[in-house]
Amino acid sequence: MLKKVFFFLVIGLGLSPFFAHSYSINDVEVIRYGERYLITFEAQIDAPVDNVKAVVYDFEEASKLTPAVLSTEVYRYDDTTARVTAVMRPCLFIFCRTMEKLTIVNLEEERIHLRGVEDAGSFRNSDEVIKFDEAGQGTKLKYKGDISPKFFMPSWLGVRFVRGSVRKYLGDLLANIETKANGGA
Repeated sequence: MLKKVFFFLVIGLGLSPFFAHSYSINDVEVIRYGERYLITFEAQIDAPVDNVKAVVYDFEEASKLTPAVLSTEVYRYDDTTARVTAVMRPCLFIFCRTMEKLTIVNLEEERIHLRGVEDAGSFRNSDEVIKFDEAGQGTKLKYKGDISPKFFMPSWLGVRFVRGSVRKYLGDLLANIETKANGGA
C-alpha cells in the first residue's frame, strides 16, 4: 500500500507543473437591464502585471486562450489602439450561439478599454473595461462589461446563459493567460 501511495505522490508531483495554476476568481455577477447585460468579476493571476497585459492585448492569439473564440482579425492603428473583429461561439449545455463582435480597443496605463462599434456584428453596443493592478508578485484583474446583444434571449435563459458561459470559459482563459504570462506555451 505504501508503494502505491509513494508512486502516485511521485507521479502527481512530477506532473504538477502541467496542471498547477494559482489563479482565483471572485464570483461572476451578471445583471440584466432590459436588453443590456452588466457583467463583473475579479480574478487574481500569479504573473507580473505587465506580462498579463501583454498576453491579454495580443488579440491575434485570443483563439489559443479560450475555445469560445473561433477567430480574430486585428488591425492595429498604433501601439495602443486596435480594431478587433472576433468570431465567438460560447456554449452552455445544448445552447450555443455564434457571434461576431467588432471592437475598438485602447490600451491605457492600467486598463484595456474595449468599445464595441455600434450596431456592428451581433451586438447593438458593448463597453468593456479590464483593469490591471499589481497584487504582490501577481496581478489583480477586474472586468466590467455592459453588453447589448442584437439577438433575443428569453429572460429566463439570458442571465443563466451569460453567467454560465463566462464561468465555463473563464477558468481555462485565466489558466492560459497565467501560463503565457509566465513564459509558457
